[in-house]
Amino acid sequence: MCLLFLVGAHPFIYFFLNNILSETSFLFFTLLSLYCAEYFYNNKLDRPGNQPFFIALGVMMYCAYGTRSIGAILVPALITYDLIKYRQIHRETLFSVLTCAFLMILQLPFGVDTSGYFPRFGFTFASVFDKAAFYITSFYSLNTTGAERVFFWVKSCFCFLGFYGAVRKRFSLLEIFCFFYVGIILAYALPHTRITLFDAHRLFLPLVLFYFYYLFFGIQEVSSFLSKKFSQTFLLIIFVVLLFTQVGTIIHIRCQNDFTRLNVANKEAGELFEYVKKNTKPQDVFIFIKPRTFTLFTQRAASTYHEHKKRQDFMDYLASINARYVVVMKGHDFYLTAFVKAYKKHFLKVYENLDFQVFKLLIF
Repeated sequence: MCLLFLVGAHPFIYFFLNNILSETSFLFFTLLSLYCAEYFYNNKLDRPGNQPFFIALGVMMYCAYGTRSIGAILVPALITYDLIKYRQIHRETLFSVLTCAFLMILQLPFGVDTSGYFPRFGFTFASVFDKAAFYITSFYSLNTTGAERVFFWVKSCFCFLGFYGAVRKRFSLLEIFCFFYVGIILAYALPHTRITLFDAHRLFLPLVLFYFYYLFFGIQEVSSFLSKKFSQTFLLIIFVVLLFTQVGTIIHIRCQNDFTRLNVANKEAGELFEYVKKNTKPQDVFIFIKPRTFTLFTQRAASTYHEHKKRQDFMDYLASINARYVVVMKGHDFYLTAFVKAYKKHFLKVYENLDFQVFKLLIF
């Protein structure tokens, strides 16, 4: 229950409160896969008639992949777990892996293409350290006061202590998954392809749950050296301090209005959606920072964007998808703002309110 409260009140969760993204479903199927895998390997392995359980595990792993492509790391994580714990690859592991792989291949004819992610992967020691510093900084930046920032490092020490204790005592599939996941997000986005703070939050979000999970492990490690009476008091104090620092951070963020401008329930967002529905054609394609949200509220096709090194490459991309409009979110879309300014003769501003600007492309 404490873990549920702390994760639910974390600023990362607040950040995604009004975003329609795939993290929730990805976490659900990932955690379901990890839990069922541990249970099946401990209770169903090498037992007659266990094939349906491990085939079902493969389906769960595919569902994690289906919601977010990074869910594919469950496959090598499961194989690694089997090799480390049992020194072999069981037939049951192959059932799960082959089921997941079969479903991945089966979806290919339906136009689901993940090849666009591959050019953004690469490994250099400089880029790994750069990404690690970037993720830690983005996580740390949500702590807004001096006391919260000091306590952040205290929490992190407990977390690493808990993770070390878990690896030393059991080294389960969850720890192996964490190693794979951290490795993937450190390799993602080469130095010349900039990753934004919003991207960092999206990629780091699944680790927030694990952060608190191992944080409690670390606290339990410390409390085990205390008497039962002092141990309960220690746990209560830690929980109260954690909860109040996180709620304080959320209140500060809300007062500063750092993230609330992204809220689709704002008046300005509603006005934008209403304008688009009334003044554009159903076949028009838009560029917007949150395309799924935009499509849901306007019934118009939309694409997000990444910051191309050469602006002409972005213009070529707009032409390739037959984009007709570009929507700029003031105070957030700095790249789009500069892009529209650089190609101002190709754009006509057709709508503006306090938060958004809509530009029509004149050359396609």
